[in-house]
Amino acid sequence: MQIEDSKKIEQENILMKDFYTGEEIKDPSLHLFVKKNGVLEPLDSTKNKALKPETEIVVESPFYLEAKVKKENKSTSIVLKPNDYAMMLKAFIQSDIKDWEARKEQLNTILSDDLEALIHLQNNLGIEYMNKEEFSEKLTLPTKVIKQWQILSLKQDSLQKITKIRIKQH
Repeated sequence: MQIEDSKKIEQENILMKDFYTGEEIKDPSLHLFVKKNGVLEPLDSTKNKALKPETEIVVESPFYLEAKVKKENKSTSIVLKPNDYAMMLKAFIQSDIKDWEARKEQLNTILSDDLEALIHLQNNLGIEYMNKEEFSEKLTLPTKVIKQWQILSLKQDSLQKITKIRIKQH
């Protein structure tokens, strides 16, 4: 006869939420890590452990900058602050353009003059390089190909202007 342990370990429900809207985030490009003793361990939602508010979370995503742990009853939220310029660029890529002059001005505001845009071509055919002017022109004339672009990574300067962007073409 086996004696069963009457205590069950409850796993916490961890939700990722947007800092501004409070809405749940479901983004496949988002990767979270817990930093323990200088080592990054993937935050695996299938093996949720209790997270403390002081837990250091590292965000790997072109669209989010930082994360904070927020405890709520029996669940934990990881509140993510979006990268505004990256979100704008994502919206530009996925939207239909109505006023191309306004779009061009907006792109001029968020893109660095030294922009390097690297577009990975389909079937590993190589990489297309574009400077700010070429990239802006491409985005102001949306095509089906552009709507299928996926931002892989981006870097920004101290003024938050986008200096380098890496895109995958589907």
